[in-house]
Amino acid sequence: MSTRHAFLAQSHGSLALLEEVLVGLVAQGIAQIHAIDGCAYDVQAVMRGRAERFPRAVSRGAAGYADFVLASVLAGVVESPEEELRINDALRQALVLHTQPERIHIDGVPVAVGEAAASGSVLVVRGERTRRRLDLGRGIPRLDPGHLRGLQHDGEAATLAIVTRRADGLEVAFQGVDGEQVEPARTVPVPSR
Repeated sequence: MSTRHAFLAQSHGSLALLEEVLVGLVAQGIAQIHAIDGCAYDVQAVMRGRAERFPRAVSRGAAGYADFVLASVLAGVVESPEEELRINDALRQALVLHTQPERIHIDGVPVAVGEAAASGSVLVVRGERTRRRLDLGRGIPRLDPGHLRGLQHDGEAATLAIVTRRADGLEVAFQGVDGEQVEPARTVPVPSR
């Protein structure tokens, strides 16, 4: 079975929208959620906020019990809803934070996150641009997932990219914050080995 990877960029402190997107991606069963560049730091802030709002119970006398009680009091939560704890666990498992260029693999296919890791990759995912784009006209295709600055920015709707390994290559689909695909998916060919 092919795993689906989400790529998020350009959130610029839009934490409420970013949290909504992250929770939606977990609901969709996305295997890996890659936050690129500054978006990685915003994801960390979202996760800190969720941990404070939905603290996991710690038994009395255990290390961290005082922090749990304080977090519960500050959040006004006596017991966190089990579903929110499940979402936090799923997010911790799925999140991959990319603050520097690096190479990852999507079902064995090398993908660069950032230009500096492009050599030997089939696709380069960049986080610098706010407009979504898949440029297949270069030696190594470039993917710009779009932005999550707000629902609209400079006339461009907020988007992210979903990349899935298929038999003929890497399928790239752009998705809006509502989880709906915003344009037909395209395929990045993967050379035969």
